[in-house]
Amino acid sequence: MQMAVVTPDLTSSLAQQQFEQKLVARNKIEQRQQRLLWVVIVNIIVVMSVMTLLLLWRRKRTPKHDLMLPK
Repeated sequence: MQMAVVTPDLTSSLAQQQFEQKLVARNKIEQRQQRLLWVVIVNIIVVMSVMTLLLLWRRKRTPKHDLMLPK
């Protein structure tokens, strides 16, 4: 049993429009996914930066004599 390969008939204007619409839809989906990826990456960077700054600020606030070991 052989299966025939279906190729779009791009000679008709309707088929050409449908093909172009599919390409545009695929590009929009890819752009949306890429934007979402960038949002996630930036959010991770922001959260890590805030955590680091909070840790540094907290260490700076701690009096120096509390950090020394008792004799």
